[in-house]
Amino acid sequence: MSIKSTSSKDGLTTTSKFEKPSVEQSNQKLKKYMKEEMQNVKGIFQDFESPGTASTITFKKYHGYFFTKNMQDGMEYEIPLYVARFLNGIDVTAEAVDGRINSCGYPVNSHIMDANGVPMVSPTKWKRRFGFQSLDFAGPRHSAEGK
Repeated sequence: MSIKSTSSKDGLTTTSKFEKPSVEQSNQKLKKYMKEEMQNVKGIFQDFESPGTASTITFKKYHGYFFTKNMQDGMEYEIPLYVARFLNGIDVTAEAVDGRINSCGYPVNSHIMDANGVPMVSPTKWKRRFGFQSLDFAGPRHSAEGK
């Protein structure tokens, strides 16, 4: 399906074209994402906001799949890939922003001056609350005793 729009402003004509995917294409893409993201990954939960404590993580991304678990900082868990990505601020379905959605984080603002000398608030960085360090790609683990 193709949607075309034409607008005229100040005697200039612009035309934009947006191709909307069919329902079948959208469903196929969603099934592909679900197949990938339903796989379990093993890793270590990280609580950057309150190190050493437990937090209840609750998340629903896909219809019929609800995740909730009490997770202790520094402990090893096996969770679905979509939850691990959520904890790391990533959503592969958010293609327009390259998957960076900054979930489980908050902006740290600073006050800056614009070109006219007017002060404005601007987010300078994002502070992460949680993270998930995957062990599937980390290689062999060694204990502190060297065993």
